[in-house]
Amino acid sequence: DVPPSNPNNVGVDWGGWFNFAYFNFEDNQDHTKQEERYDLYLWGSATLAQAHDVYARMRFSYLDFQGGGPEGRSDDWQGPYVDRLFYEFNLRKATLRKDKRSLPYNVFTKVGRQYVEFGTGLALSLPMDAVIVGGELGGVEVTGLLGKTIESMSNIDQSPWVQPRSNRCFYG
Repeated sequence: DVPPSNPNNVGVDWGGWFNFAYFNFEDNQDHTKQEERYDLYLWGSATLAQAHDVYARMRFSYLDFQGGGPEGRSDDWQGPYVDRLFYEFNLRKATLRKDKRSLPYNVFTKVGRQYVEFGTGLALSLPMDAVIVGGELGGVEVTGLLGKTIESMSNIDQSPWVQPRSNRCFYG
C-alpha cells in the first residue's frame, strides 16, 4: 500500500445516469399492455482522510402505462427513493494516511443501506439495511453481518403463502 498524496484529505465526487425501458405484452385476457419506465439516478460520495467514506444514491422513476397498467394502475411517479446510503471505515487506510505505515492487521465496518454479497453471491446477494464489521490478520479475514431486507422490495420467496414484500433479518 502506498500512502495517498492528497494534501486536502477530502475527496468529493458526484454524478448520475438515466435509464429507459419499454415493455410490450399481452395479459391473460389477450389485451395488449405497454409500459415505459424512466429512471433517473443521482449519486454522491465523499472521502475524508482516505479512511472515512460516505456514499448516497437516489432514484426517481416515472411509469407510463399504455392500455392500462396492472391491476388498474395508472401512470405513476415513484421516488425519491434512497437506493444506497452508507458509511464505511477502514483502519488500515486510516493508519496508512496518518502514520505512513501499513498495519499487519485491519478492522473495517460498513453501516447503512448497501448491496451485500457474501462469497460468490449464491448464498446472499441483495441490497439491505446492514451493519458489516470485520477484521483481517495474517491473511485470514472474518466478516460479520447484521442486516434486514428493505421492506419496499419484493420478497425473494415468491411462494403463494408468503407475504409479497420482503421482511427478513440476516445475521452471522
